[in-house]
Amino acid sequence: MIGLVKDGAPITYGIYWKKDKKDRTPNRKLRWPRLTVCIAMMIKIDKISAIVFTADRLVSSSGVIADFDKGEGKIDKLYPYMYVMASGYAPFADEIIIKTQKELSNSDENLTVEEAVNKLSLECKSKYEAGIEEIRKPIFSRYNLTTDEFKYKSNVMSDLIVRDVVDSLNRAEYIFNQDYPRADFLVVGVDTSPHIYVVDQLGKITFYDHIGFAAIGSGANLALPEITRLEEYNPNTSAIRGIIAVYNAKKTAERTGTVGTTTDLRLLGKRHDTNQIFIMGAKEGLITQLDKNINGIIEYEKSQTQNTMMALIKGDVLDLFSVETDNPSMESVRTKSNNN
Repeated sequence: MIGLVKDGAPITYGIYWKKDKKDRTPNRKLRWPRLTVCIAMMIKIDKISAIVFTADRLVSSSGVIADFDKGEGKIDKLYPYMYVMASGYAPFADEIIIKTQKELSNSDENLTVEEAVNKLSLECKSKYEAGIEEIRKPIFSRYNLTTDEFKYKSNVMSDLIVRDVVDSLNRAEYIFNQDYPRADFLVVGVDTSPHIYVVDQLGKITFYDHIGFAAIGSGANLALPEITRLEEYNPNTSAIRGIIAVYNAKKTAERTGTVGTTTDLRLLGKRHDTNQIFIMGAKEGLITQLDKNINGIIEYEKSQTQNTMMALIKGDVLDLFSVETDNPSMESVRTKSNNN
C-alpha cells in the first residue's frame, strides 16, 4: 500500500476497497483452497531433540485436484536438514520453493533455519510486489507517471487526477488480491536445535518453536485439536507419543475429503551428545502399526458410544431432561409419554 498526502490529509490505497467506499475493511475471498494437510511436532528421544512431520500427497491446480505418488511426495528439501511442505495452489507453491532452493544452493555459508526461512519469505514478498507493480503501470501510464513520481508529485497535481488514480489503484489492487494464489509453507529444520516455521503467500513468517507443533492446509482445523486430544502437549513429549499423535491427526484430517490418504512420515533430529543431525523416513511396518492403532481407537469409541446408547435407551429419553419454566406445555408432552 502506498501512502500519499494531499493538502495535509493522508490518501491511501491498498486491499481495502469495496463497493461501499465507507467500508474500509479487508475483503479477500479465498479463491485458492489450501487443500492437503501438513503437520509437524517437536519431540524428545533421550538425548535427541527431533521433529516428526507428515504430509499427504494431494495437490490442487486450476480447479484440478490430484493425489500423486512419486518420489518424496510433497516434502521438499530446502537446504541440508531443512524441509518444506506446502498447501494451496501447487504451481505457485512450487515456483516459490524452486526459486528458494536455487537461492540457497548459491550460498557458501552454513545457513541457520531462520535465514533459510527469511529467503523463502523474501521470494513470496518479491513475487507479490512484482505483481502489484505490474497492475500499477497501465494506471500511471495514463498520466505518463511512475509509482515514485506519483508519490512525490501528487501534492501539486489536481484533485481530480489524484482521485482518479487512487480510485483506479484501489479497484485494480482489490481485484488482484482477490485473484492472487493462496498458499502456506510449513518449514522444519535443525541447526543448533529443531525449529518449526509457517510462511504464507505474502511472506508473513510465524514462529512455532514456543508452541511446539503446527499444521497447514484444509485439514489443519481437524488435525490440530487431535494432537492434544488424548494428552496435553509439552516440550518433552516422548517420541512414541508424538509420532502417534501426529499420525492420528493426519488420519483425522482425511475426514475433510480434501486430504489425501497416502501418508509420508519423517523424523528430523539432532543428537546433543555428538551434535549429529539426521533425517529418517518411516518404515512400512510403522505405518501398518499406526493404522492398526487408529482403527482400534475408532472401534473402541464406537463400542463405548453403543454401550452409552444402550444404557440411556432403557429409560424414557424425556426423563433425561428438565422442563424449562418458560415452556410449561412440555409438561403435558412428558405426561403423555409416560402414560404411553
